[in-house]
Amino acid sequence: MHTVPNPAYTVVVRALCEFTAKAGDFDLRFTPTPSAQEGVAGHVTVAKRQHAGYLKEISLSQDCGPLRVRGRADGFDPLTNRLEEIKTDRGKLESMPDNHRHLHWAQARVYAHLMCRERALEEIQIALVYFDIVDQTETVLVETQTASTLQAHFELQCARFIAWAAQEIEHRAARDDAFAALRFPHTDFRAGQRTLAEAVYRSALSGRCLMAQAPTGIGKTVGTLFPLLKAWLKQQLDKIYFLTAKSAGRQLALDALKTLDAKPLRVVELVARDKACEYPDRACHGDSCPLARGFYDRLADAGHRHSNAGRSIARRSQTSRASTKSVRTI
Repeated sequence: MHTVPNPAYTVVVRALCEFTAKAGDFDLRFTPTPSAQEGVAGHVTVAKRQHAGYLKEISLSQDCGPLRVRGRADGFDPLTNRLEEIKTDRGKLESMPDNHRHLHWAQARVYAHLMCRERALEEIQIALVYFDIVDQTETVLVETQTASTLQAHFELQCARFIAWAAQEIEHRAARDDAFAALRFPHTDFRAGQRTLAEAVYRSALSGRCLMAQAPTGIGKTVGTLFPLLKAWLKQQLDKIYFLTAKSAGRQLALDALKTLDAKPLRVVELVARDKACEYPDRACHGDSCPLARGFYDRLADAGHRHSNAGRSIARRSQTSRASTKSVRTI
């Protein structure tokens, strides 16, 4: 794989590994991840226990073909030549599924490769540090890897991701061309609709907030979605969220997007979990639910099929009964 000066796709280490290194069943029986605030506090606690020369939050990156991989390693001890990947958890570690541990090692090894490259190291010690936020104790798993082995691991993860990223790049180019050619779907604006659309467009370009009040019937939904799509290219937007208080308003937004005919825009609808789960009477793990069994083994192929069809991936983890919301693609 060759380095290029301007990679077409950027991905963080965690997202890369979650896409390429997850395997086996979807399983909610062991949920070790604390809240974001608890996770940050746990990382701070572990770092404070280190000596003065210990390095924290090291920014690392590398280009691999059209892909730029970047992230921040949790910690590195130059005295012992040890890179640390810190995971906060609660509960018994022996109950953690093997595929969780496999993912954690994959992340640690990618960071270790980036550190070897950054410091021209021939080998490095890698540590998974599990910090229990309840009793404040650490469980440390350690291995030593050569730089060449880690490079091979890194390139394998990148190769798996690039196949999908190439489709994403193609989709984005087609989407951007469609937005550039997008025209208002009606022959003329309704009274007040153009004023609203112009205000939304100017606010999107300037990065400011807009509060607007308008009567029923002027076409507020199309009048807000259309200018946002037209501002997409200039502002390099990645997502647009359209939030409604009731299901009726949600349907109006979906109908407006069909009217705009903004293909190949991907539309993801958030729905209540009880409306999305296909097996509401079963638990969310491979021993109970057929969709959870071997979920991660099928995920990459599902991503390729959905990319080819111009649709998003509705991940089972987002449609589980442990979530408050579910996702389905339109």
